[in-house]
Amino acid sequence: MSLKKTLFASLAIALSLSTFSFAATLVDFKPLPVSQLSPEFVFSGPPAAPQFQGGPGAQGNGDGNLPVLAQTPGGLESSTPFIGFPAVPGISPNLSSTDFHDSTLVFAGLTATIPATNFFGTLIQPLGNGTFSLLSSDPDGPGGIPPALLLTGTIGNATIVGSGSSGAVLNSGTVNYTGGLIFNALVAAGGNPNNNDMSFSMVDVTPSFGIAGSGFLANFTANGTGSFSYTPVPEPGTIVLVVLALAGAVFGRRR
Repeated sequence: MSLKKTLFASLAIALSLSTFSFAATLVDFKPLPVSQLSPEFVFSGPPAAPQFQGGPGAQGNGDGNLPVLAQTPGGLESSTPFIGFPAVPGISPNLSSTDFHDSTLVFAGLTATIPATNFFGTLIQPLGNGTFSLLSSDPDGPGGIPPALLLTGTIGNATIVGSGSSGAVLNSGTVNYTGGLIFNALVAAGGNPNNNDMSFSMVDVTPSFGIAGSGFLANFTANGTGSFSYTPVPEPGTIVLVVLALAGAVFGRRR
């Protein structure tokens, strides 16, 4: 292959690499303060259609503006790498990230669609499509002023995978973000709001995982943490470095 053709091939590879991207965290959340008596996740419902839902630990109680040590369960500390948000209840800006104290995570849908399977002791429960909303701390508790909408989205192809009581995960690789302050920051930064991932880790599963008489995963509660991811746009400088590296390799081989 001639030097010219090799260089063109290298440039083509570099440009194709520019379309390759990696997942970055959009939001991660954890209970604050932690309480095993206030589970973050609940899987329950009629035997024919149990649903995955947010538990009392994921429900803010309006104390997000208090010092962290003065806050009580439930409510989540939700963090995002974006900055520059307007002042909302519970917000705690940092130099390179933003925390939202006493936030609430709500799910709708996520209903068991087919019976669970037992794969050598690991239980797998597929779920139907659903939606989620992440809200700021409520400025007046049960009063008439609503909390700020931080992030909303749709969830597809979600699956609960777990064994025993020590741990489990809920995963989805089909998450689309549709609104909220964090969504606005993502779009402004050029991030892709569609076809993203989420992953929740569950511990203290009570009772231990099992399959109910209906064939679906039996009802349970769990404490846990989680994250929503997104696909960032590669920076032009990164692409240039890849091109230069490939070009250098070509010329070095030619010499």
